[in-house]
Amino acid sequence: MKNRETWKSYLALIGFHIFFTIGYALVFGLGHPFARYYQPNQVIGVIMSAIGIALPMYIVAGYLYVIGRNSIQYVVVSSLKAAFLFTVVLLVFYGISYSINLEVFNRNGWLVYVLTNYPIAAVMNSFTLPSDMRSLWVIVTAFIPGLGFVFGVFLRTLTSGKGTDYYGS
Repeated sequence: MKNRETWKSYLALIGFHIFFTIGYALVFGLGHPFARYYQPNQVIGVIMSAIGIALPMYIVAGYLYVIGRNSIQYVVVSSLKAAFLFTVVLLVFYGISYSINLEVFNRNGWLVYVLTNYPIAAVMNSFTLPSDMRSLWVIVTAFIPGLGFVFGVFLRTLTSGKGTDYYGS
């Protein structure tokens, strides 16, 4: 039963991620609203601003996920497992992109990671230096979708209350 709940959570997280990716691409295209603030060798500010935009979206997704559930049994544990699995998948894509660009800088190699984690990693389209693309601060972007989703799930389970049923009546 718990594995089934984990897969439901994982598929919901992927669904929210695809929804955000399509919506973000329709609004901003290939760019990022904070891309104009990028300065070579100073990527931390741009990455943190990208995280500042994406984190609330994933918190809302986790919150809405719990609201849409018929029962909240195993929801926190299954969401933690699903977020961990999703983060591992993003880290694998980051590792693939990083290893492609380890020897020779090729902007197309990073496209794998940018498309996989589009709402957050879209800011990488504005990076001009190879050292900025290879910055370890970029790896932080892989943790944000799962972290935001779990925080939203946890926030909703806290606000639902122990003495009430799932719908709060």
